[in-house]
Amino acid sequence: MKSKFPALIAVLLISALAVTIRMPEAEAQPPVEIVYDDGTSEEGIVPPIGQQLAVKFSLPLGLTEAKLLTARYYIHDKPATFRVHIYGSDGTGELILPPLATPSELGWFEVDLSGLDITVTGDFYISIEYLTATLNPSIGNDLSDPDGRSYYGTAGSWTPTISEGDYMIRAVVQQPISPAPPVGGVILPVDTLALLAPYIAMLMAVAAAAVATTKALRKRIL
Repeated sequence: MKSKFPALIAVLLISALAVTIRMPEAEAQPPVEIVYDDGTSEEGIVPPIGQQLAVKFSLPLGLTEAKLLTARYYIHDKPATFRVHIYGSDGTGELILPPLATPSELGWFEVDLSGLDITVTGDFYISIEYLTATLNPSIGNDLSDPDGRSYYGTAGSWTPTISEGDYMIRAVVQQPISPAPPVGGVILPVDTLALLAPYIAMLMAVAAAAVATTKALRKRIL
């Protein structure tokens, strides 16, 4: 009569080894700053009363979507509180409830948007809305080699500046992380795999011993 022990060990081994093999998590890609100005502000600029200044951004080649981390404004003169707007690809549709920002000095001023979970796809607009009739602050305007991406107006009614310069507004984005899918087996947390590791090794040793014993018994019988 054949022993059922090796078969039992095999079943236990198969059950123990049916643990999900997870691919390594994808690493976060470094943030990318989208820039159309050359970094030099030749003049300060403000919009007509009741309108906004905006820059239309396009995601870098190869990115279909990204998380918007930061909006950067170059404060040319007279820092003052303003409202930040983020619009979709057609220049309408607020992607967030517009926050207020208050720069305290001249130069580049960063508005942290990383905690707002803003996902942008394709094109999007970042604008500045002035809150007082004095239209402060003025933001930088780069007059050399304009890219034609600067606008003034309101949501859904934007007028391109064409050759009047590049408004110095920038965007910092980051490619979202896509979790690697599990490969085969039964889904178990990583901690479970670590817990089972010594038992798997023990079962493999027992199985090897069982096979050796079975072979020895067969030789005696023969």
